[in-house]
Amino acid sequence: MAPDAELVFVHLSQPQRPDLHSLGDSVRLLEALDFIFRYADQQPCVVSLSIGSHGGPHDGTTLAERGFDAAVAAAPGRAICQSAGNYRNSRHHARRRLSAGETWALTWETAHDPRRGDELEVWYPGSDELGVELTAPDRSSQTRVGLGGEESIQIRNRVVGRLYHRSHDPNNGDHHIDIFLYRDAPHGEWQVRLTGRRVQDGRVQVWAERKGAAVQSRLEGPGTTRRGTVGTIATGRGSLVVGAYDSHHPASGPAPFSSMGPTRDGRAKPDVVAPGVEVLAASSNWRTGNNNERKSGTSMAAPMVAGLVACMFEASPGLSMNDIRRLITTNAQAGRAGQQRIGRGRVRPERSVSAAANMRSTTIRRRPENTSTEPETERLLHIPTTTVPPDGLAAWQDLIRFVLPRPAAAVLRRTTTGARPHPIGAGWGPINLDFYGVEVQRLPPSVTAAWLLQHMRLNLNQFLDTTNTRFGPYNSASWRVWTSPRPVGAAVHIDFSPFGLNVDDGTVVCSQSETDNWIFSTIWTPRDGNHPVSGNRMFGFSQRGGSLVFFTMGADRLTTALDWSAERALGLPFRAADALWRSFQARLVGDIRRRGGAAHGLQPLSNRYSWPVVRRLHAGPSPRSATIRLP
Repeated sequence: MAPDAELVFVHLSQPQRPDLHSLGDSVRLLEALDFIFRYADQQPCVVSLSIGSHGGPHDGTTLAERGFDAAVAAAPGRAICQSAGNYRNSRHHARRRLSAGETWALTWETAHDPRRGDELEVWYPGSDELGVELTAPDRSSQTRVGLGGEESIQIRNRVVGRLYHRSHDPNNGDHHIDIFLYRDAPHGEWQVRLTGRRVQDGRVQVWAERKGAAVQSRLEGPGTTRRGTVGTIATGRGSLVVGAYDSHHPASGPAPFSSMGPTRDGRAKPDVVAPGVEVLAASSNWRTGNNNERKSGTSMAAPMVAGLVACMFEASPGLSMNDIRRLITTNAQAGRAGQQRIGRGRVRPERSVSAAANMRSTTIRRRPENTSTEPETERLLHIPTTTVPPDGLAAWQDLIRFVLPRPAAAVLRRTTTGARPHPIGAGWGPINLDFYGVEVQRLPPSVTAAWLLQHMRLNLNQFLDTTNTRFGPYNSASWRVWTSPRPVGAAVHIDFSPFGLNVDDGTVVCSQSETDNWIFSTIWTPRDGNHPVSGNRMFGFSQRGGSLVFFTMGADRLTTALDWSAERALGLPFRAADALWRSFQARLVGDIRRRGGAAHGLQPLSNRYSWPVVRRLHAGPSPRSATIRLP
């Protein structure tokens, strides 16, 4: 479709890491997307995604889908085409409307697979409450769990899985039942019984997670349906979702395997259909000696539409994702099948490209050199910002302008292979400036301010609520540097686990260490990837009047589209960081008082400011050291 296009490939699977050998999770998907759009820079770019699975809320609220939506909305010249999935006949979905007191019994049939277990998901409105009961194939045990609880699935005193009943998912507010069976769990016909305890809405939907064609678990019983079988991450609002039809037989309808809508919140999917049956394409298996082969699936249809979008960008480079969607869908050929099978119809490439060419004369604002500096991006982020910073902002000036000094960079290169900084200027959206202080009227006996600061550095987790965030060694070489009297250049790993889910981790480097302060700067590492924010954070103490003030203060911005999505959906990382540093205040006060001193926490400061305004106010050479100036 677009023979002269430049191609960029990102391999999501990691066979050397069995735990990451999959079709991609939200972290790797969005980091791959971010890499591609950064690589494309100001060139128009379309990404084809032919991946997905069965589970999930199917309402466009996953972090991956929100990241897709945010990425294409950030600038013109960006598009994403996704396959709808080949799951229409896979018997993995069931739906029903329950009334109060009614019980819905489903059979979940699993097959033996020595490599991985099985998973079943149930989603229902947050206004309702269901009871769930799981019965083993031999009927020897039943597992029940109420809303908000979790239980081990046991057969003859052997744990073979876990059953979770999550209350009010943070992305959509709905309830979520998730059943995991381990690899050694017995296979056969498991019985799932859902009972309406408190019902206002009653709509319940069930998905058996994807495994493989030969070992895929299936659902039997009332309510099983071919509707609502669009893939997990193909229910967002920004991407163009593509189903398949047989172009060899023009009179035929959509391909029988092509997944169909609606989404769980009632929207039609796919958006359009394209050729996806026995498509002649380049072979990726060089061992066969064949350069081409024929394949069927929506994974063949989506790349065809991605090529069409590339041609449309050539005709009119400034098109937005909304323009692309409108031009393709309005020029599609409607068919007899309904919107839940074919969307707006079969794509018509010539008409779509011609319509794009007719828009070329329309003035569309192209993406600036750094999208993150645009006030529009801050509006899209939906993060409240203060446009004009107050005079007291000068206290953060050195942190805003601070860059990794050469001595620290040299140590980092020796101890942490492949690490590289990602400074504030490379981030997204507004800048976060915060200050969390503890005023010390009296230090404990025999304790000096310098000793207390060093004690905090060497025992940082003792001064934080580590429920969701924990600091630790990146590797042994870095840890030896970090625990030495001169910690500059040491990489420190941060384990982020909001809501008990290890969604992402990060790494920082000790970029400055003085008697009265040290600074963490965010870096990229091969193991942890990007830190969720880009910037600098200082820990230190300073004299103010007749008292000492111990503090942490930071200057940072969101790093990628994933972090953008997490902040919009969950309040991560800014609101989560606020809770973490408030715990730092409370625990430091408690430690000082237990040792016989006197201290109290100061009112925290935490605000987001327009990055273009802050950058103009604090323009100048980047300092290689930062001094303490309390706000």
